[in-house]
Amino acid sequence: MKKLMITVSCLLLAIGSVFASFTFSFGPHEPYFNPYTLDPYGFNGSRLKAFYMTGSNHLGNNMMIEDFNKPVDDPDHYRIVEYRDFNDKFRLMLNLRTGFGASVLRMGWPEYFMVDFAVHGSLNTVFATTGGADNLGFDGSFFVGGEMRIMDMFTLHAGIRHFSGHVGDEISNDIMKDIGHLNWEPVSYTRDNMLEIGLGYDGCRYFDIWASFIMPLPGMWWSPYFSQPDWIHTTGGNPQYTPDRNPAQWAVRGAYGDGYGGYIIQLDANVRYPFLERYEVYATGELKLHQDGMTNHTLSPDDDTARWEPEFSAAIGFSFVNAVENLDLTIELGYHNGRFPLLNFFWKRIESFSLSFIIR
Repeated sequence: MKKLMITVSCLLLAIGSVFASFTFSFGPHEPYFNPYTLDPYGFNGSRLKAFYMTGSNHLGNNMMIEDFNKPVDDPDHYRIVEYRDFNDKFRLMLNLRTGFGASVLRMGWPEYFMVDFAVHGSLNTVFATTGGADNLGFDGSFFVGGEMRIMDMFTLHAGIRHFSGHVGDEISNDIMKDIGHLNWEPVSYTRDNMLEIGLGYDGCRYFDIWASFIMPLPGMWWSPYFSQPDWIHTTGGNPQYTPDRNPAQWAVRGAYGDGYGGYIIQLDANVRYPFLERYEVYATGELKLHQDGMTNHTLSPDDDTARWEPEFSAAIGFSFVNAVENLDLTIELGYHNGRFPLLNFFWKRIESFSLSFIIR
């Protein structure tokens, strides 16, 4: 009997110690998966960036439209339209992004294993610096999902990721005059909604690295149609090799096959050195791969390639830690070789150098 009582007591003490370290709380908390990133659709704070494009073909004076006066097999059905004769002064643009993230429910054992429910959101826009400071467009993105923290150094997250691009009204008005009719619309970049899975490590004070994989879901809405994977069935049709909502364009482009999913892979890495408790210097790099680049952003299968479209960005920065009420103020110099920082300009590649002011 004494042995039984000792055994039960030890078991109760063990259970009690386990639950004594268990925590449960409602937010807001800082999300576990919230890497510092150069991505214009990221969530880590607010950024005002002036960027200068190195080539004249990079100017933001054109956009892709779908002209419904042209048959779908006409190369001009999807085409690039210039809406203003910009000069070299229009190589300088302003990119404004604001982002936030919060964990709203968190539980577990802080030193070993935690789970939470997190929401993130961001708005992104670009202005021309001359010619009336035209707004070229604005984008919205959000993430809703769960996070898992392991040994206070590894983070897994999974959930729904949304992207939606919109054209600036000043651009639309100018293009309408140049096209000469109203039977057209801008080609918009919409992913509503995708599954994002991510893994991050930030167990070192001086280094962190984050990777994410974004894939579409069968019943989501996808635009533009010419890069839509075969197995997306937005009208409830057969998910395998179906013309679905656009049989005329399907007849031109045909099936892409099971290997194509319009996937996105993103890798972010940061190295930092804090000093004097108030300052920090850092370097950051980002690699992004877009499978939809295999279509070369056209409807014609003759333009398809086996190569994913890469983007590369890098920056160095200096931060004033806790400069304003627990917010860091950062000055950053950056380089980008990849897509123009608006979703509806997904087809447009640029090389640019930038100066950014960041609050996070």
